[in-house]
Amino acid sequence: MNITLLAKFAATALVTSIFSGCATADTMTLSPNRQGEYLNTEIPVGWQQVLSSTNTNLSIAEYLPADASEEWVQKLSVEAMSGEQLPDPLEFVDGWAHDQSSLCDEFRDHAIFSGFENGYPSVVRMLVCGKNKRTGKPLVTMIKVIRGNQSLYTITRIWRLETLPLARTEVASWSNALRKTIACNPQLPAHPCPNPSSSDDT
Repeated sequence: MNITLLAKFAATALVTSIFSGCATADTMTLSPNRQGEYLNTEIPVGWQQVLSSTNTNLSIAEYLPADASEEWVQKLSVEAMSGEQLPDPLEFVDGWAHDQSSLCDEFRDHAIFSGFENGYPSVVRMLVCGKNKRTGKPLVTMIKVIRGNQSLYTITRIWRLETLPLARTEVASWSNALRKTIACNPQLPAHPCPNPSSSDDT
């Protein structure tokens, strides 16, 4: 296992309901509504949860590398937003990109995927800020948004860089991690969940 990449992951906290009820597992799951549907994702080796927050309609968890300083260089966020009318993933990411572009010079928006995964509409994008107007440094964000039947799930990985570009190995390996990130519902055959006893040895 190459722990400098995100193609492989180790065991981390299993979150069964609003980031509570921890256990050792290969993946981190988020089930904010306790109604069967949940997000299945993975946390990089050695990263630690630094934030857990929830209210009526929003649950958030944030992770940093174990050696991260106060001025972090990389951050991973996982969110679940509930409500009667969930936004379209493409429109949601478009709004995110618009907000970020207003804070950046030399902004680029790269479409990676838009379609259905495991029966749910999903969008994956990479937003590149060539120069943040506050720090004067580049910022790269890779984001995946999935609209389930019960929640809108957002997974973001952010890099604060000294210079561009972000290493291709980082982009490729995190893209692979996002491909394995799905929303699922064990009660609905149209949205099958991964077998918790299975492992990926490739």
